[in-house]
Amino acid sequence: MSDTRKTHSTAVYGYQSRVRRLLSGDLTEGELAILLLLPAIVLIFSMVIYPVGRLIWLSVHEFRLTAPHDTPFVGLGNYMEMLQDDRFWSAMRVTGIYGVGTIVLPAALGMVLALVVNRAFRGRWLARLAVILPWAMPHSLSALTWSWLLDTSQGVVNDMLLRGGLIESRIHWLGEPDLAMFSLILATTWKTASFVALILLAGLQSISDEFYDSAAVDGAGPFQRFWRITLPMLRPHLLIALIFRTIVAIQLFDFPYALTKGGPGISTRPLSLYVYRVTLGHLNFGYGAALAIVMSLIIIVLTVTYMRVLRER
Repeated sequence: MSDTRKTHSTAVYGYQSRVRRLLSGDLTEGELAILLLLPAIVLIFSMVIYPVGRLIWLSVHEFRLTAPHDTPFVGLGNYMEMLQDDRFWSAMRVTGIYGVGTIVLPAALGMVLALVVNRAFRGRWLARLAVILPWAMPHSLSALTWSWLLDTSQGVVNDMLLRGGLIESRIHWLGEPDLAMFSLILATTWKTASFVALILLAGLQSISDEFYDSAAVDGAGPFQRFWRITLPMLRPHLLIALIFRTIVAIQLFDFPYALTKGGPGISTRPLSLYVYRVTLGHLNFGYGAALAIVMSLIIIVLTVTYMRVLRER
């Protein structure tokens, strides 16, 4: 019995000594590392781990805000419901069309803009400023501006086409499914191509002129220099641009919401807008969480695919 008391007293004394040492600031390297990393760990847990865990928990339960205390476990029920949900497949189709359009077109246009403003000419700073301007504008302001431009009765686009004799009557840019999707992709491309151009311009600035001089001496033309030198050396920057564009294109909410509200009907309602409708419109947080997880998985799969295809060899 006395040995047990002696062991307990020793443990208590050791604990108290360690506490006094920590309070006095006498830390080992391991303890200092833990102390310095503790704020980041708390932030990651509160901003990433807990929300993701909560999202997964919601996705396997039936949780409606109209009955917040009734949350039965449904397992994969919400995911099985997706397979039979026509609105989900419509949102996936819209997301695919919108995603491809707003990834490929901004990448191509951004490459052209980067190549143009990278050349030395008078007024280059003004051209670079013009490239930055669309990216610097808030998404909501850009979407609202395009909604004014494409307005059927008062829009500038219809007015210019009528004055030029290119059309005989006003076009309902946002009132017909195909034209609404085209308008949505066009407006988003105008907004995001400058972002791609800035990333690629940074990559072009890092390529030494010696490569181009050597290729010119060997008789390589402009297209060969672009294909053999510029494009391979821009691969890391292009990978970054594509990853960012893919994430934003799949998650983008404000442009579809401000321009078309997902209409006409649901012809331009992407998955992000459908998640919003299900979660905040119908207050079905369980099904909305499952939709959000599927959207996140799509982003992860596409990002890994980009990294495998475009990684440096």
